[in-house]
Amino acid sequence: MKSYILILVIGLTSISCEKANNPSEGYPKTYKLNFELLRADGSVYENGEVEISSLPLTIINGNLMGNYDWYKMGIIFTEVTQESDKVLFGGPCEAPNCPSAFIPISFASGAEGVDINGPVPFEKDKYWLLRYANEDVDTLRVHDVQSIDPYNRTFTFFVNEEQVETTNFIYEEYAITIQK
Repeated sequence: MKSYILILVIGLTSISCEKANNPSEGYPKTYKLNFELLRADGSVYENGEVEISSLPLTIINGNLMGNYDWYKMGIIFTEVTQESDKVLFGGPCEAPNCPSAFIPISFASGAEGVDINGPVPFEKDKYWLLRYANEDVDTLRVHDVQSIDPYNRTFTFFVNEEQVETTNFIYEEYAITIQK
């Protein structure tokens, strides 16, 4: 019996040491985007006054293409966002155990670009549309550049092809400000 326990302890120890040597294994990261949505006068939009396309769009022959629904955006009420000096918006959460009625949108995953090797970067653009109560529409583009050797991943955010400042405020969560 003692030898069985000893073998079990040694086996578990070696597994845990192996895991410590490979910290990048496990679930893929999910990168999320929050929005600070301000009117031209600096006041905050209300829930539902801004909508976002439900899926990222693709470019075909220079035109944005895709079938999508519009989702109303609203204020995210979580412990993290309440500590921010900004009022942050996201898309609706329809899952049963959401931390808030609205959550940041997922814009990238650690599982993307896993087939790239070496120093040659993998580049990708994703697009969403934002629609305002007055029917104005903005295009959000997320430019994702990832390289493996050495590992590096950067995101650049554009609204109507103008780069916007980004805040990386916690782990894989980002926030941008759109004032319109």
